[in-house]
Amino acid sequence: MKSLLLLFLKGIIRSFEKIILLYEKRSVFLTVYPDLELDLKKNFSLIKDEFVTFFEKNESTPFNILSYRATHKILDKKDVYKWKTVFLRAYGRSVKENEIYFPVTVNLLKKYKNIVSLAFFSCMEPKFTIHTHKGPFKGVLRLHHGLIVPNSKDIYIIVDNKKYFWKENETFIFDDTFDHSAHNLTNEKRVVLFLDVIRPLPFILDKVNRLIINLISITPFVNEIIENNKAFYAQYKKH
Repeated sequence: MKSLLLLFLKGIIRSFEKIILLYEKRSVFLTVYPDLELDLKKNFSLIKDEFVTFFEKNESTPFNILSYRATHKILDKKDVYKWKTVFLRAYGRSVKENEIYFPVTVNLLKKYKNIVSLAFFSCMEPKFTIHTHKGPFKGVLRLHHGLIVPNSKDIYIIVDNKKYFWKENETFIFDDTFDHSAHNLTNEKRVVLFLDVIRPLPFILDKVNRLIINLISITPFVNEIIENNKAFYAQYKKH
């Protein structure tokens, strides 16, 4: 039954994405939600400090709660823990185990709970590449806000065959259903606050889009994210 429901959901998603393509075909966006982007800039230092404090206590911990099964197409198995992720929200579902460590970030996200469907800190270790891949759903746009970014041309993201560079306290927004890959060829880590924001659409399409996102929130992939967090903190709560 679950398999049939997933196939039904995938069919709905593919049909809906064809409609979105009639409305919007860009791969990269200069701005989407100006108020959110401005709040990220204003709170940059506080958000960064929250992550640094958490990371310093857990740096030796292999925290990537996106399991290798979920990431095997984009990561080499030996590199699975070079992409460290700390989830705060997964398709609208709060990850309560993490919230206590990031009060400023969580309060900001609550202010925009109607537009931010997914949120986590994404830390790429040095000399590490996330291979070319594409996201599962065109109803959201991906937002990266740079927190720790080495000043180098050897750290970049490729979207739709074009190279872009992260910068600290700047936002980069793109449609992740286009092919993209991330590259950190430096000797330093790169950290961004990684958000999926609901794609702005006309009223009726927006309602359908939000319904689909609510359905995605109860799929096994999202359940795995939530459960992996619980397992992680059961094992490493002493940190």
